[in-house]
Amino acid sequence: MLRLPRPRVLALTSLTLAAVQAVTGAQYLSDAPYLSLLLFLASFFGILGSAKLWRDNCFESRFGLAMIAGSTVVGHALSLTLGLPGSALNPWSGVSAILSAISLAVALLVLAMLLPRFFSNYAQAGSEAPV
Repeated sequence: MLRLPRPRVLALTSLTLAAVQAVTGAQYLSDAPYLSLLLFLASFFGILGSAKLWRDNCFESRFGLAMIAGSTVVGHALSLTLGLPGSALNPWSGVSAILSAISLAVALLVLAMLLPRFFSNYAQAGSEAPV
């Protein structure tokens, strides 16, 4: 059976989050362009962070991915409580609800995967975390 090391699984999960954010950003393009820009930037930096984590497994990539996942969770909390500024689109109805739920779940999964080893010695360049 193929077993991927923990950083590789985390990188693939972060890529999933980046893909969902890109699709969500495309959905908001006509209604809330500012939100689309933020989601596209989060997706772009998520892809960069995932690639860096896959290659180097460094602290910087883990920190960047934690920032992206954390901001995703905070953004969803704000959209549920305050709503989106200047937008008539409700992010928790229809297809948006499915994308939001997936995005929130994957962001929480990324944070859960990061936290146990976030400040560990496994993030040194060239070393792999044990599985």
